[in-house]
Amino acid sequence: MDGGTYRYRRYGAFEYDAVEGIFRLLPHAPYEQSKAINHLNGGFKRYFEPFEQSFIDHLS
Repeated sequence: MDGGTYRYRRYGAFEYDAVEGIFRLLPHAPYEQSKAINHLNGGFKRYFEPFEQSFIDHLS
């Protein structure tokens, strides 16, 4: 990383089922962004806590 101070984050990924009209939470995994998109902090896995259940429940 670049030594900066960053805010606290959580991360999760969903898929949307257009037929059923619902979001499905995908298995928790690290966040990755390529260096082509983020020249400063791209190119490695970042590990964030998963979303809180109350956030997930709010989507339904």
